[in-house]
Amino acid sequence: MRLHLRLTEAWMQNLADAKNLSLPVGDQYHLHHFNIRIQPGLLIIKADIIDKPGSVIKLSCQPKWDAQLQKMNLDEINIKTKSKNLLVKGAGWVANKMIHGKIEKKIEEQINDLYHHMLEKSLAQPLSIPIKGHGVANVNAKAILIQKMDFMEGVIEVDVVVDGIFNIELNS
Repeated sequence: MRLHLRLTEAWMQNLADAKNLSLPVGDQYHLHHFNIRIQPGLLIIKADIIDKPGSVIKLSCQPKWDAQLQKMNLDEINIKTKSKNLLVKGAGWVANKMIHGKIEKKIEEQINDLYHHMLEKSLAQPLSIPIKGHGVANVNAKAILIQKMDFMEGVIEVDVVVDGIFNIELNS
């Protein structure tokens, strides 16, 4: 079955909040309290630097879905730091250059790890999809493949192919 999903900023933000994500960057720094924004062709993430109170990092990138490898790649990454901490402010340019590659890889890893965790969970237990006002469709998925992702204003549109057994229960 082919599905077309619309994942909103709010849904993604709720997911990030529920998972209470914390992203280690190197040995010294951790990012937390993620704020996610989606614009056409662009993903913008703000996060607090836990180890430096009053410090924030803002990352913007062009996410590209690799349908063959089933993973997200982040291109054209731009990182900015903002801080009330004078040491972080003074070291901002150096820190930006040093942690740029680490943050890029860590965020790619976190996105892909979260996707694969959710995929494993979806394959291990039936999915229930409500049919508004009519019942529910229960799906025992054997395979789930994301074919395409388009980043639009406030949403990610996703084309998915699900191979599995569907049991539809309609209300009388």
